[in-house]
Amino acid sequence: MALSFALISFTLFATSIIALLTFLLSRKIHLPRNFRWVFLFAICYICLHSTYSFTIEVFVSHGSWKERLAPFILLYGPLFYFGMVSLKDSRISIKWVFIHSIPFLYYAGWFLILVLGLSNIDERTQLIFTRQLYLFGPISLIGYTLSSLPLERQLLKNKIKYNVVIFAFVRIALLFLGIVLLAVSFSHTMFEHQTAVNLLRMLIYSCMLIFICLTYHFVVRELISPSITVIPDKSKEMLKNPVGKYWKSSLSVEQLNNYDDKLKSTMLEEKLFLKPSLSLSGLATHLKMPNHHLTQVLSRQAHQTFHQYINNLRVAYACELLTDSTKEASLETIAEKSGFNSQPSFNRQFKAIIGCSPSEYRNQQRSQLT
Repeated sequence: MALSFALISFTLFATSIIALLTFLLSRKIHLPRNFRWVFLFAICYICLHSTYSFTIEVFVSHGSWKERLAPFILLYGPLFYFGMVSLKDSRISIKWVFIHSIPFLYYAGWFLILVLGLSNIDERTQLIFTRQLYLFGPISLIGYTLSSLPLERQLLKNKIKYNVVIFAFVRIALLFLGIVLLAVSFSHTMFEHQTAVNLLRMLIYSCMLIFICLTYHFVVRELISPSITVIPDKSKEMLKNPVGKYWKSSLSVEQLNNYDDKLKSTMLEEKLFLKPSLSLSGLATHLKMPNHHLTQVLSRQAHQTFHQYINNLRVAYACELLTDSTKEASLETIAEKSGFNSQPSFNRQFKAIIGCSPSEYRNQQRSQLT
């Protein structure tokens, strides 16, 4: 029992410290705007969960109902789902967040009432509350991880290849914990044995620790060598207003999505944007779609004109070359390799999108490395 208590306390303490460090460091990395808020909130939530559990475990009472009945588990499923949705650059409304948080808010309200002593908490109440949490919690975990599966194919093609290990682990961990907890909820004797309860808690806290360690590794890696380039807010003005002519597209949503997937996969695999002579008609011919369909896809899906779309890809590629410390290429060479016809054009587009000149960007990356 003492060993179990020590392991649980150490795991919670380590999770809290690493989560705090991860949060402080992650404020300095560039992430897609919508995903950034979900990412930071998830780290704070894990830090809060582990810190609260550690405090109850060490300073209040080992195995206290105040730790066992805390409804933290009910928010992990929605957080994972929102993370997947936000990586598609989809905005998540406050109303949508509230709807998905209703189960957590309901049980958090009841838990607060019990903690404040506004209602009696006897053994029967504890048992009922625990069984409900261990029933609805795993249903939430399994439901949200499975419902996010349709999002995975498109995301793996594009934005989260650099972070696939974390998402793969979270999906597997949530499904595994959901199945285990669901099986436990039907046990009539599980909650009567403290050793079995401690083993279950240790399993949950170990998954939290592994996740936050993977996240910490990702954040540190992004600080040293960014794998994605995020366009600064001040340079997004040209992307806010879609091309009016094609904003009301004649294509169906399914057609737009199919064309969009084809465009992104082609650009990712063949890097056609590196050709200086690439034109709208040339790209449309390569993709085997009419010119006006390609324009509609760029307008509706990317909210950009053809030239804006290509220049953003070229600048993102140039950023990768500029951050490569193993190769000391001139700016003229980088401009040529990135698909620009001239260095002045490269400098102009780079500053408009990133907010600084290529040489300034390179110096910033070098200063981070040192």
